[in-house]
Amino acid sequence: MTTPTVRTVACLLVAVIMLPAVAGCGSKKKKAGGPTIGSLQEKADKETAGDRKSTALLRVARAKLKAGDRSGAVDSAKKALQALPDEGEAGVLGPKFVEAAVFLGEIGEKVQAKTALKKAVEMADSIGDPVRKAGVFADAGAVYADKSKGVGDSKAAKAALDKAKEIAGEMEPRFKGEALAKVALGYVKGGLQDAASEMVEMLEETGRSLEDARAKAEALAAAANVRMQTGKKALAEELLAEAAKAAKGVDRVESRANALFAVGQAAAACGDRKQGLSLLEDAYKAADKVGDPEQRTIVLAKVASAIDEMKKK
Repeated sequence: MTTPTVRTVACLLVAVIMLPAVAGCGSKKKKAGGPTIGSLQEKADKETAGDRKSTALLRVARAKLKAGDRSGAVDSAKKALQALPDEGEAGVLGPKFVEAAVFLGEIGEKVQAKTALKKAVEMADSIGDPVRKAGVFADAGAVYADKSKGVGDSKAAKAALDKAKEIAGEMEPRFKGEALAKVALGYVKGGLQDAASEMVEMLEETGRSLEDARAKAEALAAAANVRMQTGKKALAEELLAEAAKAAKGVDRVESRANALFAVGQAAAACGDRKQGLSLLEDAYKAADKVGDPEQRTIVLAKVASAIDEMKKK
């Protein structure tokens, strides 16, 4: 009787040891799968506000495209555009029309993308906040300009980007960097290299003149990205070094985390994945020290997601 009991106990111990490993594998697989197309569609159907329904339908469209259902993705993307009202809060709806245009352009629905962009530009004119206003014009211009994943309309692109440039030029320096970066990248996508060079020079000048370390880091990181896009590798590396130094010198931990995040993303975009990961890991450490629990969770999730994506490349 002794031997069977020992064997039984041994088997039970093996089962207990193996169970967490098996359960762990199963839970990871479930987590990695994410929400199903059906659950995303159900959520979209429940949304009543046009802007929220549009965003939810675009999530459905992206999920369908990822699953290989292109026709379904096109249908959901068109419904996302139709969900947006013609009238309402321009500062909210303008970016949503651009969001729809981006996906429609990606899947080759250029006519629908142009319709969305036209509405975005119309709404941008009535946006009061200059930062958001310039952002909508710049983002719309970039999609207009992009020949591969946009609509390839250089005339409309230049008109929108010139408007964004005009607005950005009148902004306070601490808000100017992000807008100028978007305009510069839009010019690059549209093949307007002279205009892009002019913008990036303004961006560098603005960045170096800023006293706020986070704003300086983000502006210089954006300038580095534009320089790399225009083939100026040495200048891009120099700007990244300045941006990283500024980011590491930010006092407030949440701002430091965001600054390091921006520079890390720019470094990766410029081809230096190793430096990008290192900066993102520093950003994660800073984010983990944020005092407010809600903000800490938000920043940690953003940085962790970027690290995971970078490691996959």
